[in-house]
Amino acid sequence: MKASVRYIILILILYTVFMLVLLPADRVYAVLKERIPLPVSLYQVDGSVWDGTAAVAIVGTQRFESIGWRFRPLSLLLGRLEVALDFDRNGRGLSVVAGRSVTGDYFMRDLNADLPAAELESLYTPVKLGLSGDVIADIGRIVVDGNHLATIKGTILWKNAGLTMSSGNPVGNFEIEFETTNEGVKGLVKDTGGPLQVDGLLLLKPDGTYQFTGSFNLRDAGRNDIRQALRIFGNPDATGKVTVSQSGNIQLEKYIPFIKHS
Repeated sequence: MKASVRYIILILILYTVFMLVLLPADRVYAVLKERIPLPVSLYQVDGSVWDGTAAVAIVGTQRFESIGWRFRPLSLLLGRLEVALDFDRNGRGLSVVAGRSVTGDYFMRDLNADLPAAELESLYTPVKLGLSGDVIADIGRIVVDGNHLATIKGTILWKNAGLTMSSGNPVGNFEIEFETTNEGVKGLVKDTGGPLQVDGLLLLKPDGTYQFTGSFNLRDAGRNDIRQALRIFGNPDATGKVTVSQSGNIQLEKYIPFIKHS
């Protein structure tokens, strides 16, 4: 191939990439929305396909605001499609790299979040208890294989946990540390101080079920509000400890619409 032909091909490739980078995100989204079903609805889209923003994103029944994205084209060389996502609200928010591998697994990595517990409750729980405090997450990796959680590594801290109606008297700080084993994903649940002592183990099994076993005990004998609330989980033993054992199915498709139920 002559050098002049190679230069022309290179120029055409570079021009194509350049045009893709500059494609307005709102126009591309409008075209895609008309032609194929999308798992997300975007509003007030701005920027380009590769680096843009949306004022609001609706995924299933969940609403997110002030969304930004940046595609990572170099990840394609490693057999992955990746996009860096973030949203910020009054200096707090979430950032994560999400994607899909050539094997079909969905994944998230480098997830960092600092959000009010009440905001997360409004997104993910049908029954509103009025949670208070802050949820701080530092998750290195999450992998969804099929329709179950195959890998989780990292920690989630619920700081100044409690209810809005008694936010001046928090129950304490609680942490769950995840690791992946042959049995499944294990989450070690513990308190990091406060009037309520918590020890528990959450096991997310490969078959899509979960099992939680744990115990709750008062450190502060004067917190009758906590003592009464613990009776929801069962009667205390002679030492005041309440033991809990629960199991069930994890239905990820309720929270991640593009995951199909098997």
